[in-house]
Amino acid sequence: MGIFDFITKNNKNDSKKKANAQAGGRTQIRENDYSGSGSINRYRPKSFDDVAAIIDRLLSGEPVIVDVSAVSPQTAQRVVDLMSGAIYAIDGNMGELTKDVYVFTPRGVAANI
Repeated sequence: MGIFDFITKNNKNDSKKKANAQAGGRTQIRENDYSGSGSINRYRPKSFDDVAAIIDRLLSGEPVIVDVSAVSPQTAQRVVDLMSGAIYAIDGNMGELTKDVYVFTPRGVAANI
C-alpha cells in the first residue's frame, strides 16, 4: 500500500449503505455536490480558532490543504485532531503531504497525489 492510498480509498461500506437506503433502510447517503473547480485552497492557521473556517470549507464539499507549521507543536496537534474528527464525521479522507502539511478531502472527492 502506498503512502497516499488511504486518501483515494473506496469506502467499502458505501455499496451496503446505498443498498440499505434503496431497500427502505434508515441509512441516508448524501452525495457530494463538489463542483470540481480543480483548485484546492491552502490554509495556514495562526491559532486554533482558525480551524472553524477550514471545517466550513470541508462541509461545503471542498478539499483543503492545511499547513500547521506556523503554530506551536501543541496547537498543531489540536488542529490535526479536530480536522481528523471532522473528516471522520463527514466520511472524508486525510493524508500527510509533508511534515506539518496535510490534505483533507470530503467524501466523494479523491486526491490523486
